[in-house]
Amino acid sequence: MHFEVELEVTELDSLNALEFLWGHFDQLSKSKIKDAMKKGAVFLERKGERSCLRKAQAELKIGDKVEVYYDEDYLNRKPFPAELLTDQLQYSVWMKPSGMPIEGELFGDHLSLLRLADQTFEAEREAYLMYELADDSKGVLLIVHHRRAASTFTELQEKGELKVKYRIEVAGAIETGGDVSVETEDYELAGRYEPVKYVEHTKSTVLDLYLTKGDAKDICCYFMEIGHEVLGDEYISGNTDRDRMQVDLVELDFECPISGDLMHYKAY
Repeated sequence: MHFEVELEVTELDSLNALEFLWGHFDQLSKSKIKDAMKKGAVFLERKGERSCLRKAQAELKIGDKVEVYYDEDYLNRKPFPAELLTDQLQYSVWMKPSGMPIEGELFGDHLSLLRLADQTFEAEREAYLMYELADDSKGVLLIVHHRRAASTFTELQEKGELKVKYRIEVAGAIETGGDVSVETEDYELAGRYEPVKYVEHTKSTVLDLYLTKGDAKDICCYFMEIGHEVLGDEYISGNTDRDRMQVDLVELDFECPISGDLMHYKAY
């Protein structure tokens, strides 16, 4: 079952969230409605502010708008297992597996890393992302949970002191390493790359890429422009030589803003 509906609460409706939804979707059991709410597929708009409506017993008000994005197959999917590498309260570091989205979508957020993190910690925390990873990429991901800490990490990032190492695979042969410093309207990339090995049967090169600026999208843009598209990058170059994009974040280094210690995390 799949549908998208926007409803407005009137004086004829129950103001109990669960009863309201069940009154409009009697083809769904209350347990399925609760499940969809819990998994982030129901939204409430009130006075111009939009939020996820998770609590079955939440009280609605006349004039509220309720959006439902229901996809039974999507809701029945199980999340990939992610590993919490460290929890420093102001930030946490996770090992994100390939196939796991960082954020949710309209039809639910139960598969996302941010929702997993929210459910892992006892108290609700803010979540700031310092960089992005594509859904089909795996690697070390930093989530910052405090605004002041996010500002500190942003400063580290701007100074090139939040250091990330990607392992990528690109089409063609690259025999020597090089520095990268590019800024265009579409992307910004700074760092250096070193060849790890040439793969004869696929005519491709595995590279280690040490970045101080840029993310997976910027990597794909740069290597496409120099004629070595990233394998599996269907988004930028349209390459389908792999079943997933070959950009993984394998190492993360920074000075902890809390302790001052040098922190080092490896994906493998």
